[in-house]
Amino acid sequence: MVKKILICISSFVLFFTLSYYSFSQEELPVEEKVIDVSAQESTPVEIQTDIDTSSKKDLPSEIKIRLDAFFAQLQSSNMEPAVMDLVKGTLIENKTQELNLVIGQLRNLPIIYGPILNVEQLDTKYVGDSLLMVKYLVKLRDHPAIFEFYYYKVQDNWMLLKFWFNDQIQNLF
Repeated sequence: MVKKILICISSFVLFFTLSYYSFSQEELPVEEKVIDVSAQESTPVEIQTDIDTSSKKDLPSEIKIRLDAFFAQLQSSNMEPAVMDLVKGTLIENKTQELNLVIGQLRNLPIIYGPILNVEQLDTKYVGDSLLMVKYLVKLRDHPAIFEFYYYKVQDNWMLLKFWFNDQIQNLF
């Protein structure tokens, strides 16, 4: 009797193991097919969508000039002029309460984490031809900070829509 029970249990386990294995090996529909690239060299894989969200390091020169000036002023501890020059001519320029808060937080960065040592551009992402996000890592003596800037291209000019910064580096991973 015990032998029959063991055979029955073994058959049951074998049936479910084989069923699970065959189910997990089924091909997915073409649009959902999974491609394993873990064994390949680090070749970037492009995901095709309706909107181009390509990553590039190239920044339009007008944005690069403005951001370089912004970070140079930050390194010189000129927080208020840095922010005001950055938002000049944008809708953000009129949000004085928010700008004063940002300037106060920027003043606290070197107090909490030490002086700015270096600034490194991490990523630039375009969504189509009219939206752009650029991300920087600001290296302070004791801890890095992340800065993100969002731009919108109006006709031929790029306009800053919003920017933010924080010390939550885990969001980069």
